[in-house]
Amino acid sequence: MKALKLLQSSVIALSLVSLAGCASKLALTDKNGEDLVGADGVVTLVNLHPDMQKGPRLTAINWQLPALIPMCTEVKIIEANEKVATIKDKSTGVVYTYYYHKAAAEPFATHLKRYFGKSCDQATVASLSKVDQEGIKSGTIKKGMSKQGVIFAAGYPPRHATPSTSLNSWKYWKSRWDTMLITFEDDKVARIVD
Repeated sequence: MKALKLLQSSVIALSLVSLAGCASKLALTDKNGEDLVGADGVVTLVNLHPDMQKGPRLTAINWQLPALIPMCTEVKIIEANEKVATIKDKSTGVVYTYYYHKAAAEPFATHLKRYFGKSCDQATVASLSKVDQEGIKSGTIKKGMSKQGVIFAAGYPPRHATPSTSLNSWKYWKSRWDTMLITFEDDKVARIVD
C-alpha cells in the first residue's frame, strides 16, 4: 500500500513538472527592448503587496495586503512563462511566485512590464505632494493622494474592474472577498470605501 501511494505521488509530481514545462517562456523586455528575465538592474516600478501567508506570492489581482516590497527594490526575474513568474528580492533573498490571473485583463507580459523595469521613477516621486510621499513610503492609500501617488503606493487596480486609470473610481481587492473603492475628485483621492 505504501509503495502504491509513493508511486501515485511520484506520478502526480512528474505530471505537474511536465505541465509546467508546457507553458512557453515569456518574452519580457523593457521599453528599450532589453530582456528583463535573468537580467541585473531590474527594479519594482511600484510598491508590491505580497501574500506571505499563502506564499510568499504575488498575483496579477494585486491584492492590497499588509506586507510590502517597496518601490525601487532591486529584484531578479528568475524565470517567467504565460502563467507564472519567479522573482527574487535581492535585498532580502526572498523568492516570490507571481501568478497570472484573468483579472489582469491583459497578457501577463504586458502586466509584468507595468510592475518591473530597469529604472525607477524617483524624480516623479520627489515632485509629488507630502501626502503622496507618505502613502508611497507606507504602501497605503490616503485621502488627498494623486492618481500617480496611488499607483506608486498600491500598484495598478486590476483592469477587469478598473479598465482605465483615467476613471474617477478604482477598485482594489484586499482579499478574495473584500474590496476597496477609491474615488477621485479633481484627480485627488476624495473617498476610500472599505
